[in-house]
Amino acid sequence: IKFLRYVTLDIAGNVRCKVLPIEGRKPLTEGVDFAMVVLGGLPSHADIMVENAGLTAAAGSLQLRPDFASLRMLPYAPDSAVVLGNLYEQEEGEPSELCCRSLLEAMVKHALTVHNVIFTIGAEIEFVLFDTTDTPVDSTNFCDTAILDKHQSFVSELYAFLKSMDIEIELLHAESGHGQFEVVLTYQNDPVCLADHVVLTRQTIAAVARRHNLKALFLPKYNPNHAGNGLHMHISMKRRAGKQDVLFRA
Repeated sequence: IKFLRYVTLDIAGNVRCKVLPIEGRKPLTEGVDFAMVVLGGLPSHADIMVENAGLTAAAGSLQLRPDFASLRMLPYAPDSAVVLGNLYEQEEGEPSELCCRSLLEAMVKHALTVHNVIFTIGAEIEFVLFDTTDTPVDSTNFCDTAILDKHQSFVSELYAFLKSMDIEIELLHAESGHGQFEVVLTYQNDPVCLADHVVLTRQTIAAVARRHNLKALFLPKYNPNHAGNGLHMHISMKRRAGKQDVLFRA
């Protein structure tokens, strides 16, 4: 491993990444800084400032502190590893209000300490594969086998790469949209871990698609005439004291 990628999400859901050389002078545990405007003042589609966002290039920066429990080797980039982390204010040292990961951690902690509630959570990730002509790779129906046969090498490599990253696929099938797949991740008892897995899985899907001269698209509605892509969450809440005491399931 020569490089460590530090990854966070901005408030629009874009993955933001900076890289440190492993043998560089900067200690890896210190993390990296991100301009605040990048994390809360840019839209999802371009590097332009959002009007009235209240953030400019002079707004300062936030420190991304790595959570090394999320550290993974990247099988599609063999010289690199990736770690996710939380964003902190530079002066106060408190979690930033722009940090989605810190907000999720706080919600999980509040549920446990105040309400004695814990979670089990899973995710279904949908995406569409396009070929080099920007056309969906097939036009078959829901749960058809043709797309699996045609793109078995893509499916096999995706499964192998995720397995090497300790991310387990519970189920995979063709979806209703043209060229559409669904990947179901195994349930986790830690919502933060599951969220990290979703980020890493989407990045891996896109990388494996590129290796096969394809493009993976996660847009909610890429064509008005076709089924859109969803990210379906399955959430169970229960009292920590008794597994049978299920409060809510969706």
